[in-house]
Amino acid sequence: MKRFLLIVLCWFSLSVNAQVTDSSCRLDINGCYVYALNAYANGTDGLAKLKKKTLPNNAKELYISKHYFSAGLPVNAGDLFIHHEDIVQEANKLYTIQEEKRAAFIYMTELSISADTCHLWLMPLVLIKNNNEVDVDYPSKGCKLNFRVNKETGKLCFTNTECPPAKKED
Repeated sequence: MKRFLLIVLCWFSLSVNAQVTDSSCRLDINGCYVYALNAYANGTDGLAKLKKKTLPNNAKELYISKHYFSAGLPVNAGDLFIHHEDIVQEANKLYTIQEEKRAAFIYMTELSISADTCHLWLMPLVLIKNNNEVDVDYPSKGCKLNFRVNKETGKLCFTNTECPPAKKED
């Protein structure tokens, strides 16, 4: 009986500590942003609903809010052309594009890193015209992409996506 328990404990320990070594487990920090953009463009990894809700039919452009971490990101993902723009500064121009239903607008947060996990958010943006000014609004929380650290390689691995409903106070 003791031998059986020892075997079960060893097996459990090995299975809990096993690390996935697939292609999503080779990401560096920049790779997490690229992974998120590709998942959105392809409607995969839990982002199909977000893409359907935010990208107008036949639109092939995605505007991402420009930040220091977006400098080296690709300009294409799937069949989408990606623009990295200061959405607030370019709001008037982008409002016209939104009204013509030519593109989606997304705010991508900086990767938040903790001891062995990290995440980033993709949040839809809507431009609203009030008299002569255009304001930026976040109609929903969007989706949070979660990654974990592979302790053997030090690389990041995609784990899952959460798209919680927004509360009224959000």
